[in-house]
Amino acid sequence: MRFDFLRRCHRFFHRRYWDEERARELEAYLETETDENIARGMSPEEARYAAHRKLGNTTLIREDIYRMNSLGWRETFRQDLRFAVRMLRKNPGFTAVAVLTLALGIGATTAIFSVMYALLLRPLPVPNPEQLVEVTPSYRSDANMHAYAVWKQIQARQDVLSGLFAYSFNDATFHLMNPGETRRVSGLYVSGDYFTTLRVSPALGRTLTPSDDQPGVAPVCMIGYGFWQRQFGKSKNVIGSTLLLDGHAFEVVGVAPQRFFGVRVGVTYEVFTPLASEPVFDAQRPMHDDPHFWWLSIGGRLRPGISVSQANARLRVLGSAIYRAAIPPDDEEIKRIPNLTLIARPIGNGICYLRIKYRESLWLMMTMVAVALLIAGLNLANLLLVRSTARQREIATRLAVGASRWQLVRQLLAESTVLTLAGAAAGLVLAHWGSAMLVSAVSIPGEPVHLDLSWDLKLAGFCAGTTALCAVLVGLAPALRATGVSVYSAMKSSSTTSAGTSRLSGVPLIVTQVALSMVLLVGAGLLVRTVQTLLAKDPDYEPRGLLNARADLAGSQESPQRHAFVADQLLTEFRSVPGVISVARGGSQAWQNTKPNVIVQMPGGSERRYFTFILLVSPDFFSTRHTHLLAGRASTKDDEKTSPAVAILSEAAAHSFFPGVNPVRLTYRQINWDRNVQGDPVEIVGIVKDIQYQRPDRTPLLVVYRPISQGTLSPFTMGEYELRFAGPLSDITARLKEAARRVDGNVSLDFQMDSDAINGTIQRERLTAMTATFFGLLTMVLAAIGIYGVSSYVITQRTYEIGVRIALGAQRVDVYRMILRDAVSAVAVGIVLGGTAGFLLAPTIRGMLYQVSPGDPLTFAAAACLMLFVATIAALIPAYRASKVDPLIALRAE
Repeated sequence: MRFDFLRRCHRFFHRRYWDEERARELEAYLETETDENIARGMSPEEARYAAHRKLGNTTLIREDIYRMNSLGWRETFRQDLRFAVRMLRKNPGFTAVAVLTLALGIGATTAIFSVMYALLLRPLPVPNPEQLVEVTPSYRSDANMHAYAVWKQIQARQDVLSGLFAYSFNDATFHLMNPGETRRVSGLYVSGDYFTTLRVSPALGRTLTPSDDQPGVAPVCMIGYGFWQRQFGKSKNVIGSTLLLDGHAFEVVGVAPQRFFGVRVGVTYEVFTPLASEPVFDAQRPMHDDPHFWWLSIGGRLRPGISVSQANARLRVLGSAIYRAAIPPDDEEIKRIPNLTLIARPIGNGICYLRIKYRESLWLMMTMVAVALLIAGLNLANLLLVRSTARQREIATRLAVGASRWQLVRQLLAESTVLTLAGAAAGLVLAHWGSAMLVSAVSIPGEPVHLDLSWDLKLAGFCAGTTALCAVLVGLAPALRATGVSVYSAMKSSSTTSAGTSRLSGVPLIVTQVALSMVLLVGAGLLVRTVQTLLAKDPDYEPRGLLNARADLAGSQESPQRHAFVADQLLTEFRSVPGVISVARGGSQAWQNTKPNVIVQMPGGSERRYFTFILLVSPDFFSTRHTHLLAGRASTKDDEKTSPAVAILSEAAAHSFFPGVNPVRLTYRQINWDRNVQGDPVEIVGIVKDIQYQRPDRTPLLVVYRPISQGTLSPFTMGEYELRFAGPLSDITARLKEAARRVDGNVSLDFQMDSDAINGTIQRERLTAMTATFFGLLTMVLAAIGIYGVSSYVITQRTYEIGVRIALGAQRVDVYRMILRDAVSAVAVGIVLGGTAGFLLAPTIRGMLYQVSPGDPLTFAAAACLMLFVATIAALIPAYRASKVDPLIALRAE
């Protein structure tokens, strides 16, 4: 059977050759038979005629042979498609609406799925990604961090991984110093076997090797493909060139592949440097040599035949000994987790912290887009149903002359297939634009998200499956209903359907679409109300007109004293910039970590320790931010390094340290973990309102403000400048950069409006609300199209009834009101059902809401009014057309 099918396929693809050969055979037979007849005494004409009579009709013979060498289904399918295209071209208005409806549904679905696939499902672009694992501490799953000493111990002791690699947990930022320009580039510290373990081949040059990752060797680096393209124009001469990073010369030895981004999804790196180069950039206190500093992530590739569970079992045995050998016993992690060990987790799909942040939002979006696709499908089914009603006589005629019902169903399915393919093609264009827009919405200024949105077999399969499902489900029901007509009734008239049947035929479709749209509108409304509530929360300072400028001095060969001097000069220079109203400087305390850093002793009470955020600020910090003091005073110029230590507490810190007591003039002691000592008492001189430093729905941070003259910023950091300005932002930033160049040509500035920073804290909520609103409005528009289509269908079915009513004296306004009432009644039922479903489903997104009840009556009322308004508008045109029916034409048609 299989070989017979293959032979038929072979003959099918060589039909022209076989036809020409059979034509030659037939002609040869006629020539032979003619010659024999002439030999029997016939004339040439009689001989030729007798030969033709004996052979038969050669055209029929060739047609029979041609059909024998054909695949019937293919011929039929091609004919059906050609006929479907001709029929759709005759009605361009219907075709355009149908294609647009499907394009919106399929495009939105594909856009959301492509982003979800890139974030959650796409394998890493390396060979055999399923073999990759990350080696993490057993007690935490949120951060894979180890000290450098742990990395060396794992390298020496593990025996279940064929390769091991390490990279910095936090991305590095280097200053690329070009003549006349200094700018930041994103980087990553990697071990020498990082690329070989991942089995990544360079696009140019070579990869880093273990010999590059040794102390004292000449500094080398690899660069990313995008950086190579932007900075060097893809020149092959880049190999062997030098990059000046923070004042240090690094030789470029290779270029990473175009699609390679490491093991973290959503980020790309411009420069890869060996772990051994970290002390070059941070010579004063290198993380490389500090056993207490956990800064490395570790991964590896499983040995052949070793499963993840087997690797886990072995690492658990080795982990305790590794930590005991690598980490001093006084380390906080060791003391807190005495049974600390190691485990392995698969990372074949990469590591992505955006998954945790946006997982819930993406699944909500996918649900919404599935509903939108369902409504789009129902709309197209409605349009096909209306169209098939107008073609009842044509269909009945074809049935009467012998066409089978299956042939007609197949023909109508071919039309829906053509529409779906056209809609899918247009939808792919929308999907490309929509997925890029979603990635842009996920990104924040200074932290762009990079996702691989290229197509592969899985993504193409999803799109093809969605298209095929739409074609079948959308076209099957209208096709079955259209071909189930009575030939006699259809040939007699297409308008004899009873009024009751016509009136009810469209109600379920209207109710379903309105109910689904109502559910999405309610969800979108609740999310929008949440964003409004978050944005309306007072940040306790005035972010409008406030610009944050982060300053860095490239080149770590500069001393901390030089950094401090340049920082002071910048503050003075910025004050003289035209358009700048006031300037303040601030920054975090040096070496601040998550350990308690404040000791508080209540009068007559016990001693308590707190972790606080210690910010060093200049005297005009609060006045620049327009933050109100609740008690006491702010720091002044008189608070010098030799003056008594003072501090201003945030409102939350004051209530936590001294509940029910005015803390002004009281003292606390500050722990200096850098030297592991307790400092002198610090006098509290003021209390300031809580400033919003994180999401508005979170508890305010415990913040202690110290005079910048009495503290020490992190080494080689000049801090941040808060500038209140007036005038165009572009002019202000240009003037500030020029002022910075006057102070030192190696100063780099990064700017961010404080209002943008506040919006960034609720980015997830804004993205979810924006997307939900888009899909809510989209489904509402699709529902309106569906209402229009169903109403038009019902009017087509009731044309005779409407004509009789008008002929018997009914006013046109009565007909108008009747049609509109029927449509609005169905819409009202859908609103009630959709509102009920929305009320039952709203608690599922309770975790995304802030100070908004899932049953918020204002949201439900607004969604119902909007849906009713749009549905009424959609029903007005068919109702108006019904009121204009000419009774003579309607009755004559019957």
